[in-house]
Amino acid sequence: MTDYSSLVESYQTFVHQPHIHYFGHFIGLAGMSSIVIAYYLLERGRLHRDNPKYYILNLVGAALLEVSLFINFNLGSFVIEIFWMAISIFGLLRLRKQKE
Repeated sequence: MTDYSSLVESYQTFVHQPHIHYFGHFIGLAGMSSIVIAYYLLERGRLHRDNPKYYILNLVGAALLEVSLFINFNLGSFVIEIFWMAISIFGLLRLRKQKE
């Protein structure tokens, strides 16, 4: 059996460094911005749900938020971002299938 305690301790030391903590916030804000921009453009009629850019913006945003959650973890946010990424991927696959 492998002892993961030293790995966990190294991870905790790494993520609690001030510059890493702020990096996590920066990545999270970039992800949130991507999702908000996608929704704003959709509501303003500048993007449509049949445009892959809408799903790509959502997917990138959710992925960036997931990265930030590895630094500043929150279970609820982690789970919803997994669903957000899955829905975005399904949307992209739907569009690809419609093209064929």
